[in-house]
Amino acid sequence: MGNHTPKRIKSLISRQKTQGFFCQYAAGCSQAFSKSTPLDQQLLTLEAVFFNTKNVLKHDRTTSVALCEQLGQRYIVKRYNARNPWHRLTRSVKPSRAARCWKMSYQFKHAGLNVAEPIMMLEKRLGPLRASAYFVSHFDAGTELLHALPKMTNAEQNQVACVIKNAFKTMQTHYLSHGDMKASNLLWRDGKLVFIDLDAAKRHISKHTWQAAHKKDRQRFLKNWSEHPNLLSLFSDA
Repeated sequence: MGNHTPKRIKSLISRQKTQGFFCQYAAGCSQAFSKSTPLDQQLLTLEAVFFNTKNVLKHDRTTSVALCEQLGQRYIVKRYNARNPWHRLTRSVKPSRAARCWKMSYQFKHAGLNVAEPIMMLEKRLGPLRASAYFVSHFDAGTELLHALPKMTNAEQNQVACVIKNAFKTMQTHYLSHGDMKASNLLWRDGKLVFIDLDAAKRHISKHTWQAAHKKDRQRFLKNWSEHPNLLSLFSDA
């Protein structure tokens, strides 16, 4: 399988590159984050989200996540942090995790898998070096599968098992791996599975590398239910 971006996906993306910035937008998806707004103003808007600690859902050495509301719509903003100056330098010449999350959101969508709708990816740059990166997606109102599954009826749990099995088959067809299949990275909404946190996701160019990655995905997914044998048994053939 090739690792190129399908033409149908390219038609959905709007790019903007100016001195000090590189940005990609989901064409026509958001008035709050659009190509018509100067990129330095976009950066100020994104940073302002983190000034209000009530917005912040997660903050650690490498990632900050916040919920914001713009023009009546809710969004998730992820800011990717450098652990230290050396980490900042080594990461500055590699594709950012924001860029990976952006790219893989469209790869998963192209394969027919549900994801939190990508809105924007912004990188602040100094020449060819990347200084900071942001990824914005629509807030998805689904429930984390970790909390949703135990509360379901047997019929609903069997439906989830079927959906998971089909998702793994789709990932096999397209050589996709998620990279972090914690149940908290899987949402259940209206009978559909939604993948989030695609920072470590990958589209593989060979069956061999995909098989190794899929094995880890499956093991991590099953680990979610290791203390719940009745739930674990649902996915014995997934």
